[in-house]
Amino acid sequence: MTNDILQNIDFTSKYLHVGVDELTIVIQPNEETIGEWSNHWNQIATELSEIIAEKLSLPSLFGEMVREQISPQGYTTSYSFENMPYFLRIAFHEGYLKMGIIIKFSASALNLYQQAYEHSYGKPIGVYEILKKLDEPYWNMHLSRIDFCADYLNFPLSVNDIYSNLKRKKFEIINYKGNCNHKKMSAIEIDTEAKTVTIGSRKKGSNSFLKIYDKLTEQLENNGRYAQLAQQFQSWVRFEVTFRGQYAKQLTKLILSLPSRDMLQQFIANKILEKYCLIDTETGQLTEYSEALINFSTCAPPLVIVSPRNNQLMQSIHYILKGSGFFPMLEKVKQIWGISAVALLLKRLLFEYEYNYKPNDDVANWLKKNALELQVLEFETYLDSVIEIFHIKNAPSSPESAKKPGRKNAE
Repeated sequence: MTNDILQNIDFTSKYLHVGVDELTIVIQPNEETIGEWSNHWNQIATELSEIIAEKLSLPSLFGEMVREQISPQGYTTSYSFENMPYFLRIAFHEGYLKMGIIIKFSASALNLYQQAYEHSYGKPIGVYEILKKLDEPYWNMHLSRIDFCADYLNFPLSVNDIYSNLKRKKFEIINYKGNCNHKKMSAIEIDTEAKTVTIGSRKKGSNSFLKIYDKLTEQLENNGRYAQLAQQFQSWVRFEVTFRGQYAKQLTKLILSLPSRDMLQQFIANKILEKYCLIDTETGQLTEYSEALINFSTCAPPLVIVSPRNNQLMQSIHYILKGSGFFPMLEKVKQIWGISAVALLLKRLLFEYEYNYKPNDDVANWLKKNALELQVLEFETYLDSVIEIFHIKNAPSSPESAKKPGRKNAE
């Protein structure tokens, strides 16, 4: 939340603001970009880091790009900017091309970047514009983490009230399917009063979790950026949702598909509600917190995690791509009879599938368990994701092994 927003708020009224707290972006150069120069990954990554910095106008805003001693976990080479006081890093691993390049903004760094950019260029910038600037055909780009937040100013309930009501089952957190979503819940308590509540797991591999905390106390006790303004509020409760892994990747495409930046706040509200909707079990109604988000929200496709059991479909597609002998068979037919024979073979296989194939009980049982969960996904998007995962899994893990010619993408 920027200072200009806070300064225009009526400190005596309830107010909701939604936004992005922090984000991490991964950029992986495609094989066409690397070509035969994979053994020069360190040089290529350094040059691409400079290109990324220029695309985001970071040198013009914060000065020269400088090498840093501290890198994000797992990365060996890290850059920041001489006049950036907060954690902003462009980093890569010198020995692993597959890890790509990351751009990591802490909450403070992102806030300062947005303010400096608008001051210098006279127009706002946020995650929508950042992703648009970095969306290029010569690399693959996706979010690996993004934190969406909803700030409730002068709303009546405290964090401790919410926690107590959840423990007593007066409140319940549900997802868009109507399933309870707070089975894993923990709290940081001071003098038996909950100050921070975490819903879900923060462990590696978790695709999302929710943190509810007292932002007012945090700002005042830590002398935060908004401390002087914060003390004028009666209360300030933040709902902060961290999306990682598959969810973050899906969010990348969804944000890029928004018609304009004006839709971003509604989109953020929608995604928070989709996973963490707070309801009153006694009345069956939305709580005031979720009701306020509804007023922001707009329709958007749900984020779906592919569960281990329906990973079987993805594994089957991967097996056809590598290991089944299907492509070698096509190559043999092509070399003997030409590409028209390959087309004839595929047409005949489709005919045999449509008119002569009989699914067994295993297929019927699998569909009962998994069809509904997968139907919410658009198939083309799902297929693109499956193919992308295949190529990532089978990409060379080091510059020395990256010798294969580049792959083409389906139009």
